[in-house]
Order: sequence, then C-alpha cells, then structure tokens
Amino acid sequence: MRGGEKVLASLARLFPEAPIFTLLHVKGSVSPELESREIHTSFVQRLPGAARRYRHYLPLFPAAVESFDLSAFALVVSSSHCAAKGVRPAPGALHLCYCHTPMRYAWHFDDERARAELEAYHRKGPGPTTRCLLTGLRTLGGTKGTLLDIGSGIGVLTFELLRSGVDGAHCVDLSPASLAISRAEAERQGRTGQIRWREADFVTVAPELEPADVVSLDRVVCCYPAYRPLLGEAAKHTRRFLALSYPRARWFVRAALWVENALRRVRGNPFRAFVHSPAALDILLRESGFTRTYRASTLAWHADIYARDAT
Repeated sequence: MRGGEKVLASLARLFPEAPIFTLLHVKGSVSPELESREIHTSFVQRLPGAARRYRHYLPLFPAAVESFDLSAFALVVSSSHCAAKGVRPAPGALHLCYCHTPMRYAWHFDDERARAELEAYHRKGPGPTTRCLLTGLRTLGGTKGTLLDIGSGIGVLTFELLRSGVDGAHCVDLSPASLAISRAEAERQGRTGQIRWREADFVTVAPELEPADVVSLDRVVCCYPAYRPLLGEAAKHTRRFLALSYPRARWFVRAALWVENALRRVRGNPFRAFVHSPAALDILLRESGFTRTYRASTLAWHADIYARDAT
C-alpha cells in the first residue's frame, strides 16, 4: 500500500465500526482489511473511465466530496491529500483532518513525469530538440570544456554531451524529482564525479554560478513568462556556445499551448508555457555579443546555437 492508504488503515483501526467514504474505489486495489469495510463512493465512481482517468476529473472532486451525506455522524475524520478536507459535517459535528502533502499530479515536473522521461530516454534516446542541439554542438565543436545545463530536467543533454567529450557539467533545475532521477542515472552511468546538481531557479542563483564553455536551455525559455532575465543571465555565463530550443511562433503552436494551458488551469496545475518572439530572442542575444551559427527546426520547435563573438 502507498502512504495515504497506510494512514487510512491506521485510522480505520481506531474506528472499527465506521464506514469509509471515498471519491471512487477500485475493488482489490487496497488491503483486505480496508476491502472488508463498508465503503461509500461518490458520483465520480460512475463517470466514464474513472478508474484509470480519475485525474482528468480533478475539477469535480470538491463537489463530489461535498455531496456526501454525513448528517448521521458526530465525528468525521478525513485523510486528505486533495479534496477530502472539504467534506461538510453536520452542524455541531467535529471534523478532524489528517492533511497530507499535495498530490503529485497537481505539479508539472513531478516524479511520475521524470520517470516517464527516463523510460523514454532509455527506449528511444534523446528527444527531437535535444537531438538537434547535440548535432549542432558536435558540428561546431561545442563538446569540450564545461557545461551549464539550465533547466536540465533528468539530464539527457548533459549525459550525451559528457559522452561526446565535455569535461564536466553543472545541472540547475527547480524540480527535485527530475534531479533525483538525474543523480540515479548518473550513478548508473558512472558519471557522478563529472556532474554537480543545484535545485533552484537559475535566474535567482545565477550570481552564485560559474561561467561555462557551453550553456544550454533545452525547452526552457517557454517555461518563463519573462525571457529577458533568463537569457540575459545565460549569456553572461557563456564563454563559447549558448544552445537553446523554444516553440516556433506559429498560429497552431500558439493555439496548442493555449489549449494545454487551459487544461492545466482546469486541473489545478500551476504550470504555464509561453511562446516568445524568435526575433526578440535573437535581438537580445546579438546585443549580448552572440551570433547565431546553427538552426534546426521541427514542426513546432526551433533549436538554435549562438557563438560568442570574438573580441
């Protein structure tokens, strides 16, 4: 059983005659101890595909919890990582809430996503934008010296560049789940001595970081509503090559991101993606002393490499 279910089992032992109310229940998914209890489910149980796609019904969870009739109970105990704490006890009844940390799927770069990315890396290799950046850096001789991988995720670009000849890398990312997977993969590849990790927003900690020969931002610019502080600091930290990938400013790309952001908003996911003007990005980097020396594009993404101008 997972942690939340273990807590529920412990609470159930304290109140052996109490029924259990839950959003939905898949028979056989919990311990026999819990399966034997009187279990009441909400209307979510009857929604299409709820057993497998319950996360898609997240906006309905508060209403489902409030729909329970708890008027017969003087004490209501909730074990909640999401919406259960919103139950409505009878007037005068006591509500005791055991509140867990938020559900992982409310966040964008969680453990589930990181593990899926690692599985895809093992199965298919680097993704399209990463492959484009790797091709460009290998062509231009950007596989020597040090790497600063901003928004490194699970570290695919870092691992591939280390394999190509980069001496060492510094991975900076906000997601603890992604960095944990990155460390485990580095250990598996025998590269822990070549990589340093920093859990932080790059813009915030930039003054504390050393410059590198190569700085990368693979699918990172789109995560920032304001690109200037991000690219400005990235340029300051680049000695030779700055590699970045970002969404193309096409109508269907903007439309797709608008839909994705709308779905995230409905599901309570705070993450948003942004399309910035490629021309504006280019102007900023040129003003910072760089010239674009490579571009590869997919249907939805540009992958650019800029070289620092000779002085």
